[in-house]
Amino acid sequence: MPGGTPGRNGFSGAETSRDQADPSKYVTVLSGDIDRNDTTNGKGVTTSYAGIVGSNAHLIVTCASQPGLFVFDGVVISGGSNAGKGAGMRFEFCSLALRRSAVVGNRTQLLGQGGGLYFKGDSGQSLAIANATFGSNFAGLSGGGVYIERPSKSAPSATVKDTLFEDNHAEESNPNCMPEISGGGALHTTVNIMDVEGATFRNNQTNCAGGAILQTFSGILRIRNSVFIGNRSVSVSYNPSNDDGSGGAIYTWGHGTLVVESSLVAGNHADRDGGGISDVIGGKLIGVTLVGNTARQGGGVFAIPNTGLTTTKVSNSIVTDNFAVGGSGDNIKPNNPIDVVISHSVVQGSNGSGAGWNSALGVDLGGNIDVVPGFQNVVPGDPAASNYRLQLGSPAIDAGDTAAVTYPYDLDGKPRVFNSVVDIGA
Repeated sequence: MPGGTPGRNGFSGAETSRDQADPSKYVTVLSGDIDRNDTTNGKGVTTSYAGIVGSNAHLIVTCASQPGLFVFDGVVISGGSNAGKGAGMRFEFCSLALRRSAVVGNRTQLLGQGGGLYFKGDSGQSLAIANATFGSNFAGLSGGGVYIERPSKSAPSATVKDTLFEDNHAEESNPNCMPEISGGGALHTTVNIMDVEGATFRNNQTNCAGGAILQTFSGILRIRNSVFIGNRSVSVSYNPSNDDGSGGAIYTWGHGTLVVESSLVAGNHADRDGGGISDVIGGKLIGVTLVGNTARQGGGVFAIPNTGLTTTKVSNSIVTDNFAVGGSGDNIKPNNPIDVVISHSVVQGSNGSGAGWNSALGVDLGGNIDVVPGFQNVVPGDPAASNYRLQLGSPAIDAGDTAAVTYPYDLDGKPRVFNSVVDIGA
């Protein structure tokens, strides 16, 4: 298929317009199950990498150094299996738009990258994923669902919008993991600009760093209006010099920029540091609700940026009911107290802004409160069933800093600022 050709699926044959496509009803499956012995559903889809049996196709969709934009709309790509890169889709120096599609049940073993999708490009290429699903893919090194690589500083931009990442795994066999190259149960990105909006990351896992997302090198990662629930970063070595088991939901490494805004991070776990987020580069958390995450230290956030050069900035956020099983920093654990600055946030154990501030959490910039935020419904042990919206009368309502807002919507898609004021939390 030449670049620039629109690829749209989901037709019965009776339509009169391509806008009548219904890919959820009329499924187009591109399967790597060439010997037809995988564990599949009724439509021939290998729904989990664990269901791959025998000799499957090493690549299902591949593109190398082709001009134009390749569009895949309404397809299911499953059952690819190799020991290298991108068993489901491999795009190198080609532009890709993936829409209303599912990439499920693919695996790259050994030192594999991008079990579902491997994308590599420079400033001449782009990647846009929208209304898609990446489910139960596996990589033997990094990026269980998606791996995005930049070959040089002139790297491509990439966007992920309204997409589900669920049950993807990135697990290497070497117990001495290196987070700059290994991890990201759902997604590993190294590109210059990466925008994630309206995405859900659920039950993804790595045994290195970043149960859901691993960001490395010097790019910009902006996560907005997204949900992280039940992701895990587990340790296989517990070697103090390693970072395996860090960043239950998100792990950053290098000299890039992280912005998380209007997002929920709940019920994630790290065996080591940062049950919710482990921030090594100095990120911004704006209007984020971090609740019910666990780790050895830094149950909610573990911050270890370059002391004196960068800081982790927390504003308009709720950080509560997280737990450090090692007893060090249930909610926020900075490597050095000056590494974190906090303003207009609900932080459990902080004692609120002023003379009683708990300086072990970071630097108080004012407007912080230590109160029960008043969520609508918390189901113990089940963040997916909980409702973390604020009740009427919550002390977090109208208590934020409007000047800190950079994204116009809250997690429900409603205006972030209402009547010239902003609430604390997602």
